[in-house]
Amino acid sequence: IATALWTILVLDFSYRVGQTPKGYSVSPSSFVSRFRTFLHAGHILPTASVISQDHFVVAAGFWSLALLPVPLSRVILKDHTAQQVFMAGIIGVVEAIIWFLLLLLLRVKTEEYAGHRWLKGCLVHNWPAPRCYVPLKNGDAVEGSGVVSPPSTEGLNSPFTTIIPGWLTLRWLLLQLTTSRSLRPERRRETFTAISSEESDRIECDSS
Repeated sequence: IATALWTILVLDFSYRVGQTPKGYSVSPSSFVSRFRTFLHAGHILPTASVISQDHFVVAAGFWSLALLPVPLSRVILKDHTAQQVFMAGIIGVVEAIIWFLLLLLLRVKTEEYAGHRWLKGCLVHNWPAPRCYVPLKNGDAVEGSGVVSPPSTEGLNSPFTTIIPGWLTLRWLLLQLTTSRSLRPERRRETFTAISSEESDRIECDSS
């Protein structure tokens, strides 16, 4: 559970990070202002649509220290074996990635309902899709900086648009590798013999 929670948090934080303004440097006044922004943007559990790189480091570092030692403590307390903790960690990471991608797809599909209320305000859609999947809205600004332009969203209407091409490429490579390994030795020998005979005929023609 700890590794699954850590994976979901880090994935969510990574989609909120905005580029640090050019020429940014830390000074006492800027540190105070950025600390106030840090408190206003959700502390160690960011809720702002865009956070700074400093905020990401602080939030990710805190939750890493809070969650990652949990599996190790189970082994130290002899509550689980190292093999059990290792397998549970892998299962937790895989489940967290699948869960996050499904929720991400749902958030993209329901982006137009962000901010809507149902049942007299009992249900509120307050978890919009990441900005990289929606057009830039007026007034959207990076934490502590001016308005920025998001990555191009042309043809990007689903989080799986970047995953599917990569999967198809990997599948093609595996198919090519499997086909080359399944080639029988006899067929390889016949192919080599045919190539050798063609090469010898070409040499004889050149010599004549």
